Amino acid sequence: MHQQGQGWTWKHVRLQPDISVEQIQKITGEISFSLPTRIRKFPVPLKAGEAVEHGGLRFYLSSSKKDSVSYHISGNTDRLVEIRGLNKAGQVLQHSWLMNDKNTGRATQSFAGQIESLEVFIAENVFAQKAKFKLTDLFQAGKDEKKNKTPAWFAPNKINLADWNAYKKINLKKIQIDPKKDWSMGGKTAPSIAEGNWSPIRLFISHIPKEWSNNPTAHLYFPQLQDLPGVLSGISYRIDDPSPKDGAKLRYHPTSYWYNSESGEVVVKHIVQGKPFALTSFPLTTGLEDNQKLDRLKGELFFRLPQKTRTEKMALNALWDGQTREGITVTLTEVARGMFPGYGLKVEGALEKLVNLHGIGANGKPVLASPINFQDRGYWTMTLPFGRGIESIELVIATEQEILKYPFDFKTEYPAE
Repeated sequence: MHQQGQGWTWKHVRLQPDISVEQIQKITGEISFSLPTRIRKFPVPLKAGEAVEHGGLRFYLSSSKKDSVSYHISGNTDRLVEIRGLNKAGQVLQHSWLMNDKNTGRATQSFAGQIESLEVFIAENVFAQKAKFKLTDLFQAGKDEKKNKTPAWFAPNKINLADWNAYKKINLKKIQIDPKKDWSMGGKTAPSIAEGNWSPIRLFISHIPKEWSNNPTAHLYFPQLQDLPGVLSGISYRIDDPSPKDGAKLRYHPTSYWYNSESGEVVVKHIVQGKPFALTSFPLTTGLEDNQKLDRLKGELFFRLPQKTRTEKMALNALWDGQTREGITVTLTEVARGMFPGYGLKVEGALEKLVNLHGIGANGKPVLASPINFQDRGYWTMTLPFGRGIESIELVIATEQEILKYPFDFKTEYPAE
């Protein structure tokens, strides 16, 4: 792949089934690069038996149809740059499918349109380079891992409903709300267009119509229960009107609390009558068109508090084809470096029962996944870090839950322009 003067290439390295990537100390090999520096174009009549020979390459046209050509190449085949089909107006047709056999040199190229003429491009000069490489420390812990101490929000066995209900007598109007501090994103504060109160939560909707991703934002104040960030199904919502294009369905939002990045200590920013309140902000996926304002916002918020859980342990290497437990499917999608080096996982299915997923380190202790994100197409992605000797995972499933529902139907009001 190439873009703006830079190029990328990648290759999957296939391992024996019983090998863990963390056993790999180094990868050695050779990379070669070639670039045509002078190219010559040859017109080819659309007639079976026509041939072009140049620079040690032979191109032979076997047959032609309305929107495809079959041909055979031999000799210095690396010199072939492109086969181009043109329409009646002399415009280049887009390539469609290609079938080829590199062993015999036979191929069939299809085009998106009727072919009126054919051109073959052959490289006359080629710049080539080869270089040996050695890659080390690929599957070790990230160097910056210790700089940001994320709190250890593991899956809880239970969150007591009584702890939630203890907030119900609190006067929510006493929460000190400052949109400029609480809701500011990129230096901008969107205006509130609707709000709702259901003891013990408070919800504000802000929105600035824009060109794309024109979704309102929810600002949700709720009881800051210690274990709730460990429950991936803890907060979810559904928008019924304006319904998204893929329909009204549950979408989940990962819960986290403000914390000190150096110590990992959780910070409380809102306290009312001695009780800490958390704030989370997230976009609501709706069916709004570009630059469209909201007239109505109808839907429902859900909080799920696990009452009983079950843990399913699975081998990491067994997840390449996916493993399903209680309707929840976990798939290992990649082992890769990048911004977040580690084992990439996809979790989908009966997500309403999902509490969390952890890796099991070489010392037998759970390892947090990071980052963890809910994708709008309806599944979770997460990364388990390298350097912990992870060979298995624990999937924590809620077998009993308290489900708290908060329906809303807002008529919005935008500030005067």
